Amino acid sequence: MHIGVTTVRDESYHPNFRLKQAATARGHSLDLMNPYLFQPGIDKDGLILPGTDDARLPLPDVVIPRQGALIGTFSLTLTSHLNALGIPLVNDIQSIILASNQFLTLQHLATSGVAVPDSFFISSLNDVRKAVSSLGGYPVIAKEINGRQGQGVSLLACENDAKRVAEPILGSGAGMIVQRFIPVKGRRDIRVLVIGGEIVGAMELVTPDKEFRANYHLNSSAVRVMLSREMKHIAVKAAKAVGLDIAGVDMMVDQNGKSMVVEVNYSPGFKGLERTTRLDIADMIINHSLVLAAKK
Repeated sequence: MHIGVTTVRDESYHPNFRLKQAATARGHSLDLMNPYLFQPGIDKDGLILPGTDDARLPLPDVVIPRQGALIGTFSLTLTSHLNALGIPLVNDIQSIILASNQFLTLQHLATSGVAVPDSFFISSLNDVRKAVSSLGGYPVIAKEINGRQGQGVSLLACENDAKRVAEPILGSGAGMIVQRFIPVKGRRDIRVLVIGGEIVGAMELVTPDKEFRANYHLNSSAVRVMLSREMKHIAVKAAKAVGLDIAGVDMMVDQNGKSMVVEVNYSPGFKGLERTTRLDIADMIINHSLVLAAKK
């Protein structure tokens, strides 16, 4: 079979390299599809997909969207166009749109009965002050709605921090999330990978000194972790709530032992998880993609 991965990155990017390696090992082909090299179109015969000289690839049997939280209109359009051509997607377009907006994700999790940190979506500096008051005062966490790999996340310790961080974000008109801060001491940060409604791996992240964000890309160390029955249930429920076939579920356990979900990623990186668990995550993703293609 022929597998397509929508991405603007090349094969030097770990997930792309590993996915291609896994597909090749199984005797299948995989192409990286840069959305900006295709021109989705409609003519008298219906939907067409011409590309530039570098993009004249055979239509894939299945597509794995991997643009991440920063997915733009062009990539969403191409992904939807491929699906309209009858090509199955690993994670459907509506779930991708939902997962690329952190507050919409929190909405769906909360309405599905999944615990999340107390959070407010704000559009002005005055709203920041109101949110901080509702959350019990500083410090609080500020997040861009489409941050990734720990980027776009700030710790606000005072009014000056709020003004410095919030003004440029709010000036873009995108809005911002203000969230309760869970102190690092006594906190557990866990990444769970869910594929096809089943947990395939999990790791616990250990933040370096003076860092409040737990993220493998920010030099957090990681260890393999055995999840409790409750945590397994929460992770699977979170992926289902967002509608994702493949999901990276970021969980947090506070000092009182309460488990909550802070983020759900539709195109999770898995370098740290493979290193920590020694599992072939890339092969699991490819296998699931092939199963979806076979059901077409």
